[in-house]
Amino acid sequence: MNEQPAGVVETFADLDAEAIFAPHRDQVILAVRITPVFNTLDLGLVAAVVDAANQAGFALVREQSFRDEWLLCVFDAYDDHDAPGLGRSRDLDDRDLDDRELDDRELDD
Repeated sequence: MNEQPAGVVETFADLDAEAIFAPHRDQVILAVRITPVFNTLDLGLVAAVVDAANQAGFALVREQSFRDEWLLCVFDAYDDHDAPGLGRSRDLDDRDLDDRELDDRELDD
């Protein structure tokens, strides 16, 4: 029986996001298959992996093609201050207030 090597995602079935992007990890490295279809690349699997990573609190920080059908992807866990939209609240600061004031002002010619 052939078992899937760790860190390799060839199909959607191989994408176990909870196991791959576990909360105790700071970094994840994956080889994701990019399949040529009619002389173009099908990036649907890569998009699914990136979406799963983002939902789990990881960001794609580096990628590099490997041979013709693989993309090596490095994901880093978000820091608390880097994660808008992940349920972490952010206090308003002076820049937020300044931007709102500028939006309401009319510009002089």
